[in-house]
Amino acid sequence: MNPAVNWELIRNGDREEFLKLYQTYYHILFASGCYLTTDKELIRDTIQQLFLQLWQTKEKLPAIQQLKSYLVVALRNHLITAMKERDKTVAWQPDTIPLHLYKEISYEEILIRKATEQQRSIHVQQAIRHLSPRYRQVIELKFFQQKSYAEIAALTGQSIKTTYTYIHEALIALRKLLREVNITA
Repeated sequence: MNPAVNWELIRNGDREEFLKLYQTYYHILFASGCYLTTDKELIRDTIQQLFLQLWQTKEKLPAIQQLKSYLVVALRNHLITAMKERDKTVAWQPDTIPLHLYKEISYEEILIRKATEQQRSIHVQQAIRHLSPRYRQVIELKFFQQKSYAEIAALTGQSIKTTYTYIHEALIALRKLLREVNITA
């Protein structure tokens, strides 16, 4: 596939070439999205939105020399926006592009990362069980039920300031427990 020819045909409204573009880059974009978030549904939705936007604005698209890089960066930008909208915390500066997004990921590497992620999740769950009941409650409400600080304060009968303090202290305690089993939080 010649990306420059494909891109020009797509810019001119060729549906078959657009479908080839989607089929060629979907898995690459999905794997790249896995580096940014574990929310696979969000990744799928964002890829769909990206391709929809590309098709809707095809006449206005610039000529692209590095199509794969263009699509990966566009997906990254869309994902960051989507994660911010869902009140997710982004752990990197949005202006930097991790170099690993430019390489293709093997299936074996994805499996290894998934196993590592599952092991880390088990350690986090075990550490949470060792927290005090109050700390467990605020961690559960904030990070598993995605409640806002105001909602947590209302549910627990605390002030918002006290809620911030409890969550901060719970995270410190959780990090300490995770360090004991050599897991970085």
